[in-house]
Amino acid sequence: TVEAAGHFNCTYNTTGRKEGNWSIQLNSSNATRFNSNSTLVIDRFFLENIAPKNGSVPSINPTSGGWSRPYNFSVNLSDQEQDNLTCILWLNRTGLFAAAGTGTVTSTASNVSCSVIYHQFNNSDIGTTKQFRFEIRDVEPNNTFNTSVMSGPTIQASSVSVTLTA
Repeated sequence: TVEAAGHFNCTYNTTGRKEGNWSIQLNSSNATRFNSNSTLVIDRFFLENIAPKNGSVPSINPTSGGWSRPYNFSVNLSDQEQDNLTCILWLNRTGLFAAAGTGTVTSTASNVSCSVIYHQFNNSDIGTTKQFRFEIRDVEPNNTFNTSVMSGPTIQASSVSVTLTA
C-alpha cells in the first residue's frame, strides 16, 4: 500500500515460519508511473520464535499409591506465538531416565496443562520413590528445554480386594 510519496508498506504473515534470517523480493511493474524493477534484499529481517514458558512446577497425581494404578504427570505451559507444544515425560525408574510418554497442547496463549498418564509401574517398583522431568518442545528446535528433576511418585503395594459371591 502507498503510505506517502515514494514510500510503500506491506504486511507479511509470519505464523508458522521458521526462525532465522529472511530475504525479501521487491517488484514494481506499473510502467506508467515507475520503471519496472525487481530487487532481492538478502537477509533483510530476522524472525525470532520466542521459547515457551513453564508456568508451574511439574506435578504428579497421586504423589504415592499402588504400582498398578495410573499416575498423571503434568506441567502448565504457555507460548507467546501460540505454537503447539509437546511435553515428553522422562521417568527415572531404575537409575537412568527414559522417555515414558508424550503429551501435546494447543491454544497456548495462556497457561494450559500438558499431561501424560503413566500406567506401567510394576511390583518391583514397590518401596521406591521415582524421579521425573519434562522435555518441552515447540516448532523451533532451539527452544527445547527441560524442567527441573522432581521427586515422585512413591510406589507402594496395590490394595486389592476380592469378593466371592455365591
